[in-house]
Amino acid sequence: MQRSGGILAVITMMAGLYGAPVINGSLTINGALGGSFAKGQAWSLELVSPHTDAVFTYCEIRNHAPLCVPNFGKTDAKGVWKATGTFTPDTAGTWVQWMEFPSGAVSNRIAFTVSVPTLGTLTINNSVGGNFTPNQGWILKYIGGIPNTLVEHCASQGAGAYSCQSLGTTDDKGAWYLAGAFPKTSEGGWVEWLRFTTGDESNPISFTVGTPVSYVLPGLEIFKNRWNLLRNEVFQFYGLLNIDSL
Repeated sequence: MQRSGGILAVITMMAGLYGAPVINGSLTINGALGGSFAKGQAWSLELVSPHTDAVFTYCEIRNHAPLCVPNFGKTDAKGVWKATGTFTPDTAGTWVQWMEFPSGAVSNRIAFTVSVPTLGTLTINNSVGGNFTPNQGWILKYIGGIPNTLVEHCASQGAGAYSCQSLGTTDDKGAWYLAGAFPKTSEGGWVEWLRFTTGDESNPISFTVGTPVSYVLPGLEIFKNRWNLLRNEVFQFYGLLNIDSL
């Protein structure tokens, strides 16, 4: 246990030196990365993390306004935290949520709406969220919109202000696509959505660009993303051999 904890600290430190946030907590709402909910509907948040008995900070971007609450909760002896409730009338709007640990590690982000009508479906790499690494390719796909309509792409990095820019139009089927790769400067958390001249908006998506890490007890598994960058330093530090057998 002491060795696993030491490796966790070293990985967190090294990823910090490389500038990428360490993503090693899984956060879901009603078992998913997001969705559209209604007032009066039940909700369930679940955080699963290698950080056992750990106090964490809760962060949100609600209707584009950021807020973080330190010492919001604490994981149990298995690294799990859960909360349940019901969406009340005052929760209507657009939400992005994630958790941060004292080490600097973060969970993935979730994005959802409560009693907000949205038009069409926006995804990134066929999902409403996820964890990505620098230089990884991405595809934004939007379907179900109004044909031949001007598209504004809106985005916010971290907890900063959002900005929108015109990026073409939907096609004659109401679809829109954009592809690229994450540059080094994209590291951090993001929320994105589309806005149209009709006043309609798509669902939000939220994701993190950084260093995903997962743990399997009693051993340790590090996601292959950026593994080549970290493996030698971590295992040389502990004098371990036969790295490829892990």
